[in-house]
Amino acid sequence: MNLARLRMQGNESSHTLWCDALTKHRVESDHVILVASVAGSGTAIKAMRAALSTGRCTFRLDDSEAIGSYAEMGRYKGGYRFVTHKLASDVAHLVAIAKMPGLLPVYSHEALYQELKCERYTTPVLRDWVPAIEAELKRRRLLSVAQMHGITSGLLGATSDDLDECLKAIAPLSII
Repeated sequence: MNLARLRMQGNESSHTLWCDALTKHRVESDHVILVASVAGSGTAIKAMRAALSTGRCTFRLDDSEAIGSYAEMGRYKGGYRFVTHKLASDVAHLVAIAKMPGLLPVYSHEALYQELKCERYTTPVLRDWVPAIEAELKRRRLLSVAQMHGITSGLLGATSDDLDECLKAIAPLSII
């Protein structure tokens, strides 16, 4: 496991946490955190949760193995789902996942298949079609896959009509 430092800088305070997984995505002109798994003091974890909720903080991931030597990010304005666990007397773990439509926190063909089967899409899809659908979605820039630090996440921006068009483009597909 490769841990990186995630530094939070606010107007009046700063905290450092240990990060084992993080992905970001460009939304408008800013890079925002999509998925983060961090550990640190109870105070730092509470500050991270507050910063992701209010947005009054910037984040910097220092990791020599990530793209570049560091990356600066902000928060996703649509909010996050949080899960926190106490690890020791003053040490906690936080997982934050952006409430972004089409976000696949841990990307795989199975995750994409499950997302394509959700109520957002009216087109029936077979599991065997997923690799061809994935390639077509990527070609049309409707699916982006991001790996930054310790995790690969996906973001599916296709509508049901987009999925129909992708299936038409790659037809015929086996239905057996």
